[in-house]
Amino acid sequence: FGVQSNVRMGIDFKLQVLDILGTELSHNLQQLSEKARSTTEFIQRLKGMSDKVTESCMEFERLVHAQCEALIQAIHDRREYLLEAIRMDKDTKIRILKEVYCGKETICTVDGLHFNSMYNARVKAFNSAGEGEYSALIGLQTAEVAWFTFDPVLSGGAGSGLIFSKNNATVSVEGWEHRVALGSVGFSRGVHYWEFTIDNYTADTDPAFGVARIDVARNKMLGKDEKSFAMYIDRQRSWFQHNSIHERRVEGGITTGSTIGVLLDLERHTLSFLVNEMPQGSVAFRDLYGVFYPAVSINRGVTLTMHTAMDAPKMDYF
Repeated sequence: FGVQSNVRMGIDFKLQVLDILGTELSHNLQQLSEKARSTTEFIQRLKGMSDKVTESCMEFERLVHAQCEALIQAIHDRREYLLEAIRMDKDTKIRILKEVYCGKETICTVDGLHFNSMYNARVKAFNSAGEGEYSALIGLQTAEVAWFTFDPVLSGGAGSGLIFSKNNATVSVEGWEHRVALGSVGFSRGVHYWEFTIDNYTADTDPAFGVARIDVARNKMLGKDEKSFAMYIDRQRSWFQHNSIHERRVEGGITTGSTIGVLLDLERHTLSFLVNEMPQGSVAFRDLYGVFYPAVSINRGVTLTMHTAMDAPKMDYF
């Protein structure tokens, strides 16, 4: 009896130990499972953080690029403003001292005067005995509005492919490549308005209207380089374009007989367009400083006539 009791007690003790070990093992396995799950979640969080870091870096790169572009544009605009101020100051000083003609003729033509401006002039005579005194100043008032035509020479000469007629007021071209025609005067101040009449529009093409620097690319659509500011238009809609960036699509196109108005306001330094005497969108371009020439680009199937010496329409600047 004593031996059997000892055996049963030994077996019970072993079973209790196994139960304890099993419970502890189950607990440890549960802890390991929780740690594995926590580790998996941590790895997922790390991966998410990596994606967010990549996205944030890309966004920061885009932001820096945009801010650098804006800074470059601001520097460019400021440079143009300062150069224009220097030119105007130079013009003021030259107007005080400039001698425009010396010779035997009693009549002379002075080129390069601004429109709607007052100039003072004086003359003096001289002969073999010497020079006389200057005359009293007389005031010369230039025309209030600008009269000009296309300039075949500025537009590239005989090799341009452009065909001018009606005293250089009408232009067309035979080829399919765009060609730029420039006006005969450049503007640096004042408010100026001119119109184009579409005499012929038979092709599926986009004539472009606007202004350009004297060194604009003459074998591209107007607005394709940094030297020109334009609106190009077809039968249904138009876009504004500068330096090959076109934006702000506006519904409303042209046909034969349509008119395109160009308003260059160098007091506000803006450029606006009208189609059939109605504004085509809001102000197209701002911060325009320097000298700008009236310009248009066309290709085959388009003939247009330019009308100048026109009063500027009243516009809402928005």
